[in-house]
Amino acid sequence: MQPQLHRATVIVAKDDYVAPYQLGVAVAKGLGAKLIVQDRGGHFLTSDGYEQFPLVLKEVGRVMG
Repeated sequence: MQPQLHRATVIVAKDDYVAPYQLGVAVAKGLGAKLIVQDRGGHFLTSDGYEQFPLVLKEVGRVMG
């Protein structure tokens, strides 16, 4: 039986240099989670320019909603 995490979100970037974004796509599919694919973002680290991540706040609000 496949787990279903309808309220979960997986966010990936196509230019992630740590984990290929296809792995995130597969994880989201396997979990039945919402998938958001961004063209740019790297690994979403501070060094990638992510001191704040409004998309994550939006998704947390949706999940908690």
